[in-house]
This record gives sequence, C-alpha cells and structure tokens, in this order.
Amino acid sequence: MDYIGEKKIKEHSLDSGRVKVVFEDDSETTFPQKMFDASVSQEPLNEALLQERRILMVQAELMNSLLSWEMRLTDIQRMLQWSSNFLNDKHELADEKLWGNKISERTIGDLERVLRGNARPSSS
Repeated sequence: MDYIGEKKIKEHSLDSGRVKVVFEDDSETTFPQKMFDASVSQEPLNEALLQERRILMVQAELMNSLLSWEMRLTDIQRMLQWSSNFLNDKHELADEKLWGNKISERTIGDLERVLRGNARPSSS
C-alpha cells in the first residue's frame, strides 16, 4: 500500500496535470505530478522524513539546472539571495492580500477576527 506521510492512499488519479489523491480517511488533496512522485512511499513517513524526501528531490533538480547552465560559483550565492528576496516579497504581498492590511497595521483584534473566521482588518 502507498502512503504520503503517515496517510494511506485509497486512490489517486491524474487530472489536468495534477494528481488528485484520496486518502483512507476520505480527505483529499492535489499535487503536481513531481510533488506526488516525491511524496509517495511504500511505508508511512513522519513529517520530517517526508519533508527531507521532497527537498532532496527538488535539490537534485535544482543542482542539475545549475550544472546545465554552468553558472559561475560567484553568481550562485547572488542568485540564491535574489531568489530568497523574491519569495519573501511574494509572501509578504500574498499575506497583505489575505489579511487586507500590512503587518505594521495589524492589531490583536485582527488576529482574533481571523481565528474566528471573520477576517476583516481593523480600521485603525
């Protein structure tokens, strides 16, 4: 039997380039094909092992890409920093869009509203 993490897979199917997975507890999720392939195991895996398995597969692909480009060693660190900055900026923008305000504007009341499912930012 196949698992993703500690959850046993009941069935899976490919739909529009994504793999839809139904677990034995009837919960569902979808993955890109590569993430599905990196996640499936014959035995249950705890979160740390699942994370490691996924990261190692992404890292291998990233390293192959860097090799195919024959990037200069001095450029790799800069590219990694730019990538980190890009992801942080996108995360901040998405976070602001979800919350409806910037982190510097959020109040403890905003936290409570989000936790209660009524995500409206304060008007202060």
